[in-house]
Amino acid sequence: MAARSLALPAGQEAFVVAGPRQAQAPGRVAGTSQSPGLAPLAPLASVAAAAAATAAAGRRQQRQRVACRAERQSAAARKAVTEKLVTSIDPSAGPEGTYQVGIDFKNWLQSAKEELKVDNLKVEGKVPAWLRGHLVRDSGSGSLPRWIQEKQVMMEEEELLRPRRMGAPGAGQMLAGENVEPFAVAFGGGGVRSGAFCSGVLWALAETNRLRHVTHISSVSGGSIAASGFSSFLVARQSTAPRGQGLDQWYREVVAEFIERSQRNAGYLVSFDNLWKAPEDHSSKVPRSLDLPLMCLVVLGVLVAAPLIFCVFYVVPVSMLIEAFWGGAMRDCFCIPPPKEQCGFLDLLQVDGTASHRIEGSFSLVVLVFFVTLLVILAFVYSCCGIENSRIGDNPKRYLHWRALVHLSSRWLVMLVLIAATVQLVFQAELWDYGKYRALEGKNVCAAYWKARKTGGGGLCSGLWLPDEHLLAQSRFKEFQSMIQEEEDEPLRELADQGNTTNSTLQTQFKEDRKGFSFIWSFFVLTLGFGVVALSFKFLGWSGLWKVWLAVLLPLWFIWPASFLLQWRIFGPITGQALVSPVFDTQIVGKYTERAWTIFTTMSLILAVASLPLFNFLHRFVHIYFRVSLQRAFYHDGADVPVEKVAKCPFVPVLLFGATLNEFQRPENEEPHCLFSLSQHAMGCQRTNFVRCPQWMTLSKCMTLSCAAIDGFVLTQINKWHTRILMAMLNLTQGDWLRFDIGQNWHSLSGRFPALVDQPHIASLIDRMPDMILFACIYLFILIANLNSTYSSGTELDNCDTFKFFRNLSAALIGIFIGIFSFFGHVPCLSWLLSSPLIRQIHMPLGF
Repeated sequence: MAARSLALPAGQEAFVVAGPRQAQAPGRVAGTSQSPGLAPLAPLASVAAAAAATAAAGRRQQRQRVACRAERQSAAARKAVTEKLVTSIDPSAGPEGTYQVGIDFKNWLQSAKEELKVDNLKVEGKVPAWLRGHLVRDSGSGSLPRWIQEKQVMMEEEELLRPRRMGAPGAGQMLAGENVEPFAVAFGGGGVRSGAFCSGVLWALAETNRLRHVTHISSVSGGSIAASGFSSFLVARQSTAPRGQGLDQWYREVVAEFIERSQRNAGYLVSFDNLWKAPEDHSSKVPRSLDLPLMCLVVLGVLVAAPLIFCVFYVVPVSMLIEAFWGGAMRDCFCIPPPKEQCGFLDLLQVDGTASHRIEGSFSLVVLVFFVTLLVILAFVYSCCGIENSRIGDNPKRYLHWRALVHLSSRWLVMLVLIAATVQLVFQAELWDYGKYRALEGKNVCAAYWKARKTGGGGLCSGLWLPDEHLLAQSRFKEFQSMIQEEEDEPLRELADQGNTTNSTLQTQFKEDRKGFSFIWSFFVLTLGFGVVALSFKFLGWSGLWKVWLAVLLPLWFIWPASFLLQWRIFGPITGQALVSPVFDTQIVGKYTERAWTIFTTMSLILAVASLPLFNFLHRFVHIYFRVSLQRAFYHDGADVPVEKVAKCPFVPVLLFGATLNEFQRPENEEPHCLFSLSQHAMGCQRTNFVRCPQWMTLSKCMTLSCAAIDGFVLTQINKWHTRILMAMLNLTQGDWLRFDIGQNWHSLSGRFPALVDQPHIASLIDRMPDMILFACIYLFILIANLNSTYSSGTELDNCDTFKFFRNLSAALIGIFIGIFSFFGHVPCLSWLLSSPLIRQIHMPLGF
């Protein structure tokens, strides 16, 4: 599998999930616990960077002027402050107190400007935790987030813990005369069972008066449930913590309260306690009798709703484009009577205006040959031009461009092969389902179709009409039309004379004659049986059949949803057949009518456009259900806690939620994943650097990212293209995309609208605005083309300009932006494409 290889951008987003690896006790390294994750994405707006640099230069000049003026006005006073030794501070007064040096620290902190430098202020003695933490946290951050190195993160944590080693209350407190050392604890994974075990560890430490000495808690999976739940109780109870002796007893009380709630809500998904009333401990918002129905709804969402969402956003638009380009050839081939020469594979792939029996007339084949040739050229360039050396050099852009072209070419080849397979599958399905009736009554079934094609009596714009009689590649379809229509003239005259015998009647009779299982359902059952046999051989040590099944037959399953829809649309105008589900041959819609097709496609595309802002939510419902369930069961009062609030609580150890960043690679990296950690102070890893945790990050978010076992198992243990497609189709994502709020578009607005800092969803929508406009245009252009896909009189050449314009325009947008530019996310002006969750979902099964 090819992994993402990007230079680290100014701003990005990552999908972080959990894995089964064991946590390790930290010395302090980022991500001491491991779990898997999915790829950071590229930044936005190089123009904003230039503007920010100009503004920063202006601010620096202003700070220098203010600093010089302040230096002249209060040199003596500042000198007295910097030389003063702060001693004997009593923390009991808190931030409201005025201390012995004669400075009101509360007002001083509130009035201190960025220009005022206090680097020489010497602080010793028992400094209160609220003051030390405030100074450490505020001194390093500016008005906007910035990248920080791992060394700086470790230094800031050390500064945070140092006063506690000198007796200040909090996690890691060391009292005078104690002959013990502070230490760290690592919690492993295993779901709720692991959480129960880790809760017992917390109780054992509290009973032996050692919990106070814990400086770090590293956790992964179920261990993160215990670590985060315990931390929520510490934050909620911090106002009752003693400032002097008795801290050990306080820790025991907090642990006991946490364990009591955990035991009561161990069955956090489904509980049968007090069924008809919402729990008083807020472990659920609804009565417990609704727990099981809610879980069933989530399961149905995975099995039914998620595939439907996938169909609305991807299958329906792609099916409409396939019909728009290849539907005419398939209809004409179907209506050729069996005695005549039948269409070949290449004939089915003709795009209108290029139909030909000669190979050079096949536009589809030309495109396939082009990408194969491009791959051969890229392989030659790699071996002859030192691409591998540029990968590990100072300027890896050549390697990144080369790699993007390789992925682009190979993915286009795969997609074109799948389209060709879909066209052939749909045509063979129609021959299987209705072919013998066409042989018996072909003249009647296709009479109206050929009559319209011959007399200009209306039809579909996706039909094959050659605009130039002198094309180098002459069309067999032109010959077919002439031969068939000559033989059909007499039946057509008879039909016209009868008057009361309508094509609708013939279509209805034709549809009712169809018996037996459909091709799609039969194909599914046969390939499933072959897969079972191949899997049996694999267990016996013969994996050849299994590899054949995965490589050849399994991809056809993933175009299965489009097949029965295309069959209805392409051949429905001829046969009047019903829309039949591939599952058990159940009828979804009655006989085909243009009105039924228009209503179905219009509703689907309008729903897709309206749901674009909600796509992140629709794609995350498993994650949300999982996170909220754990939070309400094991957190204090069932309430989430911002990590910023956790960071200000001195009694919470440094929390290290383990994760693995999957598929993010700098060019010089060999492995597709690396360690990643989240704490209440910062998040990141050595490969990405670190950022301070944003204000919107919460404790439950960190916990859930560390507990995402499904994603972790799939992306690390069975990381194959078919498992990725299943993840994309079924939304099997317990993990979530994690925003790196650096260099994002919304930062330019955060000064005027401070609420954006606390609203990640609104900020994400601002960043996603370009891609939402792109997809809205694609869906609307396909819709306009579909609404103009028929004509009532004349020929296609006279009536289908609007259809062809919007069909080609939508296909061009897909090909250029999604099919080409999205592979060049390392180029700053194109990085916005990788902020799109739809494009990310497309790339997931492609392994890019």
